[in-house]
Amino acid sequence: MTIKGGRNLVVNTMDRTKENQIFFLDPKSKTIKSVAQKDSSIDIQRAGASNNLQIWTTNSRWFQLFKYVDGNVANIKDNRVLDIAGGKDIDGQNLIIYKKHNGLNQQWDIVYIDELKPELVKGDFDPDFGMFVEREFSIITNMGSGRYIDTVNNNLVIKTRRETKTQKWYYDRISRTIMNSETKKSWDIVNSGRGGAI
Repeated sequence: MTIKGGRNLVVNTMDRTKENQIFFLDPKSKTIKSVAQKDSSIDIQRAGASNNLQIWTTNSRWFQLFKYVDGNVANIKDNRVLDIAGGKDIDGQNLIIYKKHNGLNQQWDIVYIDELKPELVKGDFDPDFGMFVEREFSIITNMGSGRYIDTVNNNLVIKTRRETKTQKWYYDRISRTIMNSETKKSWDIVNSGRGGAI
């Protein structure tokens, strides 16, 4: 969650250097406050009459009070929950408050800053993805030919080993994708994940 344009709340990739992505529960006001704007709290616009969320001057009214229950960030009065608008998992997508339906766009993990694992750097092993960050590798079939995954016209194919950059890959920590050393393009399932080819 990030504050954009001074007060609107959107979803963004985590950046540890940005205070507008860090929030805390204030015991006095019982609201979720922004580290970047300490006098402001998460707020349902128009005194709770809207679905839009914003960061606004703290007043501790019901439309600024939230609880964390079973992966949902819910308003204490009407139980509407924090929701990524339209279910679109893209940077800059608007955050709203919406009726609970248990979709993934309403599920959240709270990660305390002092419990964050150190940022992985080039050469570190990422246990979540089973690869070393930005360490070049090839992918070889276990079939008898021992051919290498290669790229031809944005398609993945197998070819005899040629020692070319098109047969070399690396795991990119930022995008969390496998990227080609030559083209710098990531593996992608065609048709936004609906197709059968990569």
